Amino acid sequence: MFHFPAIYLQMLGCASSSQKILIHQKVFKASSKSRRNIISMSPAASTKGTKNDNEIVRLLDEDPRFSEITIHNGIVYLCGQVGAGDDIRAQTKETLDEIDRLLALAGTDKTRLLNCMIWVKDIKNDYAGMNEIYNEWIKDGKPTRACVEANMVYKKEGAQLLVEIQATAALP
Repeated sequence: MFHFPAIYLQMLGCASSSQKILIHQKVFKASSKSRRNIISMSPAASTKGTKNDNEIVRLLDEDPRFSEITIHNGIVYLCGQVGAGDDIRAQTKETLDEIDRLLALAGTDKTRLLNCMIWVKDIKNDYAGMNEIYNEWIKDGKPTRACVEANMVYKKEGAQLLVEIQATAALP
């Protein structure tokens, strides 16, 4: 059984963290901008998975192609995150803020990061600016990391995407 953080129990109106509930397509407000789904979970008091815990938890899965967060065996996997903005620094900052938000929603934080995969549109022009913001953000708990150039054609809010970051973290 997947062990679930107390914050979710509060969000779902449970009286105590020891109360066990089964949720199927339970919808709640995670932010003022969007609705978030929790699918097929049995929450308990903590987020620690066990070695034999094979349950897969998927959060924020409105998109038919992917979930923004997948949790399995005590590991949190985030899908690639992007931000809006006119330059690499603004996009990197917004992307890292979103990673912080998603990690908190999953019950962990950036000090528990295991790996970051980074794609930049133009490594020659964008690498230094991205690193400036990333290095300030990642002071504690430095994960393994790769950074490559990618031809990103998608635009967010009319701006050309310059950076995308995918992160993996351990639960406490």
